[in-house]
Amino acid sequence: MIIQCVPPLDNYNNVTVPLSSWLKWGDNPGNEHFVHECNVSEFIRKMNMLREAWSLVVNHPNWENELRCEPCVGYDPTGDCEFFIFKMENNGTTLVVSDTGFKFAEEF
Repeated sequence: MIIQCVPPLDNYNNVTVPLSSWLKWGDNPGNEHFVHECNVSEFIRKMNMLREAWSLVVNHPNWENELRCEPCVGYDPTGDCEFFIFKMENNGTTLVVSDTGFKFAEEF
């Protein structure tokens, strides 16, 4: 997984879901069956992804021990994978964790 520190992202709620919802639901947000409850193996897969993402976040130099809001999860159809968004309380700095990384206009 790749972690990117980007300027504050504020308008991502229309392409993501809260982490708590993602953990409950099956499949990927881009999948038509996304709203079905997930089974045990799907939940374990998601928890392993979250554990890896969280490890990157808490070890990142911009981590300041406080999130502004619940992390969000989105689906990247071009890479066929989920990604995580963690928004810091400090000044809104945003950490994006994904399998492939994204092109942003600016990165810190």
